[in-house]
Amino acid sequence: MKDTFKAKFLKFHRAVKEWITQVLFRKFLTPFILVVVYFFVLGPTSVFARIFLRSALNKSPKSPESNWIETDNFEGSKEDSFVQS
Repeated sequence: MKDTFKAKFLKFHRAVKEWITQVLFRKFLTPFILVVVYFFVLGPTSVFARIFLRSALNKSPKSPESNWIETDNFEGSKEDSFVQS
């Protein structure tokens, strides 16, 4: 009887120990790795891009009016274009 209880207890103890380590990894190690990646990979890349590269949002269109291409072969009204299938 004692052997089975001891075996069950050791099995339970091992399961709890594995669960605790998994929780520790999930709660503490993953955020730590993400912080390290952010500060040592994304941060310097951002600084490099701001210093040496042109911003993608500051691009001006080729023509000052519009980039839309006007077409003459559209048959229908404006309301018909909303109900396309």
